[in-house]
Amino acid sequence: MAPPAAHREVKKLRDNKIELADHMTGLELALDRLGKEAAKEFCIAEDTKTQKSTHDASVRGAKVAGDARVEIEKQTGRSVVSSHNFLPKPAAGS
Repeated sequence: MAPPAAHREVKKLRDNKIELADHMTGLELALDRLGKEAAKEFCIAEDTKTQKSTHDASVRGAKVAGDARVEIEKQTGRSVVSSHNFLPKPAAGS
């Protein structure tokens, strides 16, 4: 997926109090979950004990999701990350 700050910009979510996941499409959520689950499995399989080894496993999990995103985009000809918001944006001042 796109880094959170870039993803928030695409969604036009300028307030950091707004949960990005609440505005993701189903496919964006699925890829986000894939990266997290892959990272968790790497941590378990490698019995990570240090911050560095956990970070490295997390980066590899993100790569799994990123590779899946690229493949989907290649086969569909469309970007997975979209400006479409699942929830309506809150009114200004809310």
